[in-house]
Amino acid sequence: MSESIDEAEILSRVGGDRELLREVVEIFIDDSPGMLQAIGDAVSRRDAKAIFSSAHKLKGSVVNFSPRGASLALGLERMGTAGELEGAESAFAELEIEIGHIRSALEKLIERRD
Repeated sequence: MSESIDEAEILSRVGGDRELLREVVEIFIDDSPGMLQAIGDAVSRRDAKAIFSSAHKLKGSVVNFSPRGASLALGLERMGTAGELEGAESAFAELEIEIGHIRSALEKLIERRD
């Protein structure tokens, strides 16, 4: 289950700059589907190295918005590092759901700012 997005925390990460916040959120909204696709493809291929690199990239992006999302990505990153892919499919499914929740919350956040 997703925690709510903490607007004040996110805003503090960008030095209180609301325009920068908007830009960072829009980049995440635009880029996260492709990052998820890359992880999903790597999981399907059972490619540990690609799982690691794709999950690492998403983790770096989502950490700005959600500790839970970052933690889920980290779990997949660690699986890739270790080459232990047992449960990767279910971990990816959970991450995909969480990213969907995060994206929805962020979309609402920037819509309120229009």
